[in-house]
Amino acid sequence: MINDDFSELIKLLNLTNIQIIESNEKVLQSMSFNGGEEVQINMEQGFPKDNNPQINETQLSFYPKYIFTFSIREEIYFRTEYILIVQFKTDNIQRFSELYANEEVREIFLKKQLHRTLWTILRGTVLDAFNRHSLKPIPLPWII
Repeated sequence: MINDDFSELIKLLNLTNIQIIESNEKVLQSMSFNGGEEVQINMEQGFPKDNNPQINETQLSFYPKYIFTFSIREEIYFRTEYILIVQFKTDNIQRFSELYANEEVREIFLKKQLHRTLWTILRGTVLDAFNRHSLKPIPLPWII
C-alpha cells in the first residue's frame, strides 16, 4: 500500500526548479594530512517546521537544509551549510496533500527521493567549496 501511494505521489509531481538559495562555508582550522588518514564526513538533512511544502496554486516549494562537516582525528576542520529551494508543479494539489499526509510516504519522499535528487548537485557544490577555500577536495560518498 505504501509503495502504491508513494508511486502515485511521484507521478503527480513535475520537477521545475532546484536552486541553492543560501550557502555558508567555513574553514574552522587548518589541517595537515598525514598520508593515509581518513576524513570523516557527517551529514545532516533538515526541513523547516513541519516538513510541509509551501503551496501556491499548482506549485509546491520545499526548502531542505544540508549541513556537512569534515573532520580528521575527530577535529572538525571544514563545515558547509546549504538551503535549497526545490519546486514542483502538480495538477492535483488535493490528492498530493492526501498522499503527503501519510507519515511513511512523506518520510520516503523527503529522506530518500528528494535526497537522491539533490545529491549530485550537493556533491559538486561541496567539491567547489573545497576548491574555493584552497582545501584538498573530499568528494561526498555515493549514496546507495
